[in-house]
Amino acid sequence: MTPQELRDASTIGLVYIVRMLGLFMVLPVLPLSGGSISGATVTLIGVAIGIYGLSQGLFQIPLGMLSDRIGRRPVVIGGLMIFVVGSVVAAVSDDIYGLIVGRLLQGCGAISGTLMALAADATRPSERTTAMAIIGACIGGSFGLAFVLGPLLASRYGLAGIFWTNAGLGVVGTLLVAFMRVPERPQVDANLSLRVGRLLEVLRNTSLLRLNFSIFALHFLLMATFMIFPARLVASGVDNHALAYLVVLGATFVLAGPFMRKARTPASARPIMLAMIAAFIVSMGILMGDGLPMLYLGMGVFFFAFNLLEVVLPATVTRVAPAGARGTALGVYATCQFVGTFAGGALGGWITDLWSMSHLLYVNAGLAFIWLLLLYRLKGQGNVENRRIALSGMGQRGANQLYDALSSIEGVVDIVRADDDESVYLKVDTDRFDEASIDVDNLTRSVQCRVE
Repeated sequence: MTPQELRDASTIGLVYIVRMLGLFMVLPVLPLSGGSISGATVTLIGVAIGIYGLSQGLFQIPLGMLSDRIGRRPVVIGGLMIFVVGSVVAAVSDDIYGLIVGRLLQGCGAISGTLMALAADATRPSERTTAMAIIGACIGGSFGLAFVLGPLLASRYGLAGIFWTNAGLGVVGTLLVAFMRVPERPQVDANLSLRVGRLLEVLRNTSLLRLNFSIFALHFLLMATFMIFPARLVASGVDNHALAYLVVLGATFVLAGPFMRKARTPASARPIMLAMIAAFIVSMGILMGDGLPMLYLGMGVFFFAFNLLEVVLPATVTRVAPAGARGTALGVYATCQFVGTFAGGALGGWITDLWSMSHLLYVNAGLAFIWLLLLYRLKGQGNVENRRIALSGMGQRGANQLYDALSSIEGVVDIVRADDDESVYLKVDTDRFDEASIDVDNLTRSVQCRVE
């Protein structure tokens, strides 16, 4: 990785930290603030927590496609400025409805997909895995940091202080992107961009449907369970919530490390996912118990499972996605994630308001059980990787014959030709695929001989 690529990947990771801190710092605080917000009910608090997921889900795909046309920087800066406006609206609001509008606006700056595309633009294909690892580490770190900083800021400056901090972070993110070296025009790669024409193919893929439901369920459980954690900490006499989250999250990150490394192998991914879904069910049972030790244990099991699945699920999607449709598959996946965020907050608040926290735990456990049954039927994935072969300058007939030649190579499990950028995308099983067999120069010469 060149120094410039490292700087670009780190800058994008910092922008992710800005976004994630801004969105997640309210989770451990907002459920406890209902008494100080005019017009607040438990249901409306849940809507305020999850509403940003609705706007994220609506705008993620359109903004990603817009960035392919006009460039990444304008879309990212515009999204961050909308986030700043939403944060200010939430900070100055004196009732729950203004807070909901502010959170909705925060989510309208849906730039996660565009940031990933920007990372692809700014790095060579051979370095994209490293870039995504840097960004992933930033996302994971910001998730834990948000649960520590949120209670600290709230205890000192109140809920409004968190939203003013959000606004400041949004401005910092805007400046980072404004001074970042960005390609003048997007390097649109059909495998990384969202293609409307391939949506139906992605939506028909049963393995991807199971994974899309998985990310929906994962973020539903996260948002719904945060209608429980803060209140249970108060009921257990815990005054320093920041320290409680720091201890639990720190311990689970350390314990999850070896499993994260093991989950990188396709053969281990499915068993680990099934085990973690079962852990969610166990955590709901533990949380039904009384006492602080049971609460800490339930939180620990919950975050252990969440942290692992947050890493394993997107990696599995990239392996399952059809050749040349990774960007489309990830766009649908991200939309399901944010819809789950909204549903978890809104329904979690409504169930708690209508019945009780115990009923919400039963609903969460039931959802996790359905999830377990669905994912149990997920097909195992081999050690698959993606390849891109350029077809430029070969002519229609030569390109067609090269496509046929590539299709016959042992270990090529999927192949698609993207006519718009004159490329062929392969999905190959590295256990059966011989890298030397894809000698494009020899294949091209062979094809040209046949064409002539």
